[in-house]
Amino acid sequence: AYAGQYQQSPTMRGGAIVQRDWWQTWASATFPDFGTVVAALDTALEEKESSDYNAMTTWGAFPDTEGSPQIMLRSMWKARLPLARLVKRVYDECVRVKADYLLIEHKTRGRDVYDEIMRLYANAPFQTILVPPRGDKVSRLNSVSHMFSGDSRIDPVSKIEIFENGMIWAPDTEWAEEVINEVAQFPKVAHDDVTDTVALALSWIRTRGVVLRKVEHDLMVEESMRFKRPLGVPYAM
Repeated sequence: AYAGQYQQSPTMRGGAIVQRDWWQTWASATFPDFGTVVAALDTALEEKESSDYNAMTTWGAFPDTEGSPQIMLRSMWKARLPLARLVKRVYDECVRVKADYLLIEHKTRGRDVYDEIMRLYANAPFQTILVPPRGDKVSRLNSVSHMFSGDSRIDPVSKIEIFENGMIWAPDTEWAEEVINEVAQFPKVAHDDVTDTVALALSWIRTRGVVLRKVEHDLMVEESMRFKRPLGVPYAM
């Protein structure tokens, strides 16, 4: 209540979908060496002051000292821009952070941005992908919340409980604090454009196996072998 009345930060009672203290802080001024780098863009329909923002976050995957996969929030910006300036800024940011993939949510001006990048930057050093939104905003953030919290979950196929260690990091900066604040206040927040990019990026990273723990890899291999035909005849000659 105090946060909502005095700090204009109305985080929900009982905790948000993603709580502030689930983020791990990267205190060093230098980022680790990243493997895959993913950028995620959420577009807005109009440029009026009351409109939503165009928002973009970028993320880098890296191993910790024990080789477990981790994900770092690499950068963020949001702005109300006309299409031409938006496309240029998206491209420049992807080049700056050395992105491997640019994910664009397929809504509002997403298709227009995708078409312009493909037209103007056909030889871009990153792959641009249109991602159709699935489910509502709350369910999309819920689907990646375990990546922050370190909760356990039950694998739907094997019924084995898989323990997830929190793997999401953010640098100790003002812009990262802005991301953390918006995500912690969601869905009780005026603009949720940055949060949309967080859910988009992390969902894609997980479903594409960019960060995959050994137990999950082993389960995937086991599942892929379940329905294959056995080699040879099933009886002796």
